[in-house]
Amino acid sequence: MKEREIGIFLLLIWTAVTVFYLTWDGWVQEWEILGYSGPNQHFDFDLFDMRYIRTEDGGYIYISTNNLHNLMYICYFILFMAWAGFLFNWEWAKQGLMATIGIPFIASIVMLEKFEDSANVMMIVYHILHLSSVVPGLYLLSERKLSLRRSIPGTLGTWFFYVLSRVILEPFPYWKGERDAYYSLNQINDMPFYFYGLEYGTVILILLGVNFTITVYNLKIKSKVWRILLPIFNYMVVYIILRSLGLISFPTVDTRTWMNG
Repeated sequence: MKEREIGIFLLLIWTAVTVFYLTWDGWVQEWEILGYSGPNQHFDFDLFDMRYIRTEDGGYIYISTNNLHNLMYICYFILFMAWAGFLFNWEWAKQGLMATIGIPFIASIVMLEKFEDSANVMMIVYHILHLSSVVPGLYLLSERKLSLRRSIPGTLGTWFFYVLSRVILEPFPYWKGERDAYYSLNQINDMPFYFYGLEYGTVILILLGVNFTITVYNLKIKSKVWRILLPIFNYMVVYIILRSLGLISFPTVDTRTWMNG
């Protein structure tokens, strides 16, 4: 009953985030200039109202954004595994959550670097989304053992979601990185290179590497506190390495957008 109640609570958060994502048209760069008086800072039900102009140098000037791209966010899928695993006692979802919390965890750390944007409602929702996956995931890691074999479906599910987002939101050939969607701050789809969707394999390898170390020390460590702290330490190391190598960036769009509102 305790886990079912947690699942219901996470489902309510997931549902609220879904409603927000489907109706909010705002985006961070415009908000930084105009605050909430910008033309895109509003709710609507049009999922396909994105308008943009392609420039001569191959870039884009966004006239307005849409809502659909918000649902094509890997952390959104991870939160699905969180509430589904707790609510329906699906082992694959629980193991998948435990194996992939590094993604929302690192996303949260990166977003804290943009602390000046913390008053933006989209950023607030992102933090809620990420923490709603990280906290239950750490709870599970403290209570049970991570199984690499059982976590594979959930881990590969993030890869499927990554490819799906590119197919839906970008023109063929989608792996070329020809943007047809505004990707929000720290969207994992901003990969350092593109190769027919296989570039996400690097993320899978990182997850498998960290999760292997978790399975090793889980055999020796009985303390629930250390079972929480060690994964946090591992992912902090991954974040520092990726950041120092320049593999984490802050996506931006042409700020002339608000002028065309």
